[in-house]
Amino acid sequence: MGSEPKFSQPKADPSGATHGVAEKLVSDPNKSNKALAFLLLGLLFNFNGLWVNIGWALASAWLARRVSAVQRGMHWLARASGIMFMGFGLKLALTDNPITQ
Repeated sequence: MGSEPKFSQPKADPSGATHGVAEKLVSDPNKSNKALAFLLLGLLFNFNGLWVNIGWALASAWLARRVSAVQRGMHWLARASGIMFMGFGLKLALTDNPITQ
């Protein structure tokens, strides 16, 4: 009850180990190749994104094959249901009037 815990801000690491890659490369005003640093970061971003996009492409190709198989099954299901409705229609047409008093 007497003293509450005190929270302090984490100390900045003088080695810069906690900073992001972009901040390390471009934050120092004395660095001369900032454009090269951004180019390398862009290439790294695109390289890493390539693997994610390949994964999405493989997943969508798999899904397209599955949808194609389902569509073939639906085609035959539509034919079967059409034949059933034609049968129901013929049965209805050939039966007597069920409402007689």
